[in-house]
Amino acid sequence: MIFRAPYTYVHDNMNPLNISLLLRRGVTINGLGTLCKFLRPLYLIFFARFLGKEQFGIYMLIFGFTELLSKISIAGLNGGVLHKVGDLEQLNRERETLFWIHGSALFGIILSILLASLVSILSEDIVMLVFSNAKLSEFLSLYAWLLPPMTLSRIYMGALRHKMNLKHEVLSGSVLEPGVTFFVGIALVQFLGLEGVFIAHFFAYCISAGYLIYFNQKSYLKVSFPSSISIDECRKLLSDSLYFFGIGSLNLLKHHLDVFVIGRLLTLKDVAVYSACLEISVLIKKVRLILEPILMPVVKSIKDDKNELKKQIRNVLVYSSYFSLLAIGFFCFQGDFILNLFGDGYSENHHILLILLMGQYCFTVFGVLETTMYMFGEPRAAFEQNILLVFLSLTFLFVLVPRFGMIGAAIASSTASFLVGSVNVWRSYKLKNFFPFGKKFFHHVGFFIFLVAMFFAIDSYISSYRFFWDWIIVFLFSSMYLLPLLFRKKFQFFM
Repeated sequence: MIFRAPYTYVHDNMNPLNISLLLRRGVTINGLGTLCKFLRPLYLIFFARFLGKEQFGIYMLIFGFTELLSKISIAGLNGGVLHKVGDLEQLNRERETLFWIHGSALFGIILSILLASLVSILSEDIVMLVFSNAKLSEFLSLYAWLLPPMTLSRIYMGALRHKMNLKHEVLSGSVLEPGVTFFVGIALVQFLGLEGVFIAHFFAYCISAGYLIYFNQKSYLKVSFPSSISIDECRKLLSDSLYFFGIGSLNLLKHHLDVFVIGRLLTLKDVAVYSACLEISVLIKKVRLILEPILMPVVKSIKDDKNELKKQIRNVLVYSSYFSLLAIGFFCFQGDFILNLFGDGYSENHHILLILLMGQYCFTVFGVLETTMYMFGEPRAAFEQNILLVFLSLTFLFVLVPRFGMIGAAIASSTASFLVGSVNVWRSYKLKNFFPFGKKFFHHVGFFIFLVAMFFAIDSYISSYRFFWDWIIVFLFSSMYLLPLLFRKKFQFFM
């Protein structure tokens, strides 16, 4: 069977001190990278204001579709080459590493050029089939040429992950790409519109790819050609890559699916508004992204100690939920202010943002369990649950969007996330024989609900100086909500 979940390289000889250092270092680097990713909503705000709703809607549809196409040109090689590098190290064939890395990148660049050419030729047929909107054709044929540099950067980024050094991945993916897009995009969008945004993204991916190629050359031994290449080696690389192709495509599809359905069934202005709400709501996912990459070695080190495992998983879930709810609380009171930054007519859809936030909360908190299940012999859990999520989302979207519009899309997305999250909890319970949520989890959730309800009640009685009062309420809510975290010894009931 070619399609399978690959194993993950985690060192067995890691003592508790090494685990603690890895945890702190990983959280710090991922945290800095996550902060830099806030450049994306910043440049989207500028793009929305300069382009106007309809053009911004076109951009969100076309760029999202191009990202999805990139999964075909990358073909999962960003993950496949990672495992190939590990295999070569175990076989003491490190000198062949760059041969396989550059060979995978060459295959990816050829595939991306062929795919971009095909999409450019068939762009009108593709947009009519997917979005039923002919005006998107010229932009798809242009943005398809982002595929070559995008493919190169992702494959070389995957190759560097074996070094367990997140610095280069953070710098390229979280600083260089959004940073170049931000500054070049702002300079060009007001003069060239969507073409200027394309140039900004193209430069960003080219610079990122060049940076990663350079550090791959520095990180691995000088290239040496293998004496022979067996069919089994190529088959294993294909097998590992296919898994990452499947999981990567599903991850991206589930993020863009509701936008694509709105693009087909509603208007481009609706796409713009909904995309703004979605981009803000996904910010709380960054809490999970900070913790997730360094959870595997931690879980591996304690998975034989059931009591310690239960304690640490419950702690991670509490902290994931705690900071996610802090962000949700902020958007409850200031979401309309943030949406208003995108332009006129966005803040009127604050309720859509709140519905989407509930779905992102389920993804952030329940999704942490996917990582732990991987280490317990369930590597296909994430893949299977992503298939279920896409199926449920698609079903709910086509039922609810025609009748309820953007609200229907938000309800469909959040409901699907909740249902799949519930399946995640059930599978985790069956696998580990303990319920992953302790009393403290429900205590802090109840505390959050009480504070939000109380401040909403206070807010309803305020009619003048709304702008200042809203910020005062945010300050009071955040201060009271953070008290148990700042004084954990006195508030052990919550933390």
